[in-house]
Amino acid sequence: MAPLFYKMMTKIVRSLDPKLERFRPPKRSVPYVPKNRRDFEGVLNRSSDAIISEQQKYIVAALLRLDKIRAKDLMLPKSKLALLKEDEKLSMFTLDRLSKSGTNIFPVVNKEGQVLGVIHQEDIDIARVSEDDNISPYLDEKLYYVRPDYTIEQLFSVFLRTGQGYAIVIDEKMHLVGAVSLERLFSMVFDVTPDDFCEDSDIWSVANRKL
Repeated sequence: MAPLFYKMMTKIVRSLDPKLERFRPPKRSVPYVPKNRRDFEGVLNRSSDAIISEQQKYIVAALLRLDKIRAKDLMLPKSKLALLKEDEKLSMFTLDRLSKSGTNIFPVVNKEGQVLGVIHQEDIDIARVSEDDNISPYLDEKLYYVRPDYTIEQLFSVFLRTGQGYAIVIDEKMHLVGAVSLERLFSMVFDVTPDDFCEDSDIWSVANRKL
């Protein structure tokens, strides 16, 4: 009797099951949980641009790497810096070399290779410069140093403490190895570059600026 009753109930349930399907609550899908950082970056890259833009993806990915980035990863190495000798003249050749360097600070070194200061591109008025002019009047001797192994947090701390937008990178033997700037940090880590607005000191221009 029991086996026969079981068979009958099974048939009834099977026949009613499709009809009852619409009355059942929808099954909840289990959200995918990345197991590690690589999985998360994969989900990030596959996400639609309608959800997160390419720039936002870049920024999120950069934030995930912040704990691994060091000053040496962001700095402009010595080989790519436009270095000036302490007795150098501001000749047309020198000015042309500086303008083509792609940087806006130029370290000045002595015969031993020690950094004496920097010259800022904005301080050089090409219209008034003579080929006999020495670089010393333009020299900014206020320098701040960091090491290649400084973390992003330590770099930010230096920029905040000093109020400067750049620092000279030296090794443990105090040798010049490069330079790092706040602008370069933002550009490489957060894909952010400064705009061309340069009237920050003009209250009227700031108040009426079109964003």
